[in-house]
Amino acid sequence: MPKIVAKPKTRAEIQKASDERNGIVKKTFSMHKDDVELLKQLSDKTGIAQARLIGLALKALDPKNL
Repeated sequence: MPKIVAKPKTRAEIQKASDERNGIVKKTFSMHKDDVELLKQLSDKTGIAQARLIGLALKALDPKNL
């Protein structure tokens, strides 16, 4: 049951606080349409979120992990 407060938080404020707690940072960038399609296909095929796939790919390319 939600707390009763004088000024309740908006959904955006709740999401922002959650992202900060979990170390999530919003990032926007442009990608070639072929890469976007590949990302979508891999995500659909594996069931792994697109953002997670990008993170895994970056970690695979990190020299510390080679």
